[in-house]
Amino acid sequence: MLQDQSLENDFNPKMEVVRNSNPRNTIQAPTMNYTVQVPQVNPVLKAEIEGFLEWIKIPSGLQAYIVNALNANDYKVISQLAKIYQELYDICNY
Repeated sequence: MLQDQSLENDFNPKMEVVRNSNPRNTIQAPTMNYTVQVPQVNPVLKAEIEGFLEWIKIPSGLQAYIVNALNANDYKVISQLAKIYQELYDICNY
């Protein structure tokens, strides 16, 4: 019977050859254990985004700001809002 054979590299995987009653050998692939860390959202940034979302929801928030810019025919604000809208549109892939 064959014993375990170790391949040496960064992960130190092991390949095991096992003989069984079947005329063919069973070969098990090397196993690699690793840990994936999920990045955490900055709590200050998260609070800012949540505040922004609340501002969007209320009628005296973003909606009123846009209506005032349109009524005042404020080209600078309308132009910046159009750029922001396009960026959000691109991010969301609509």
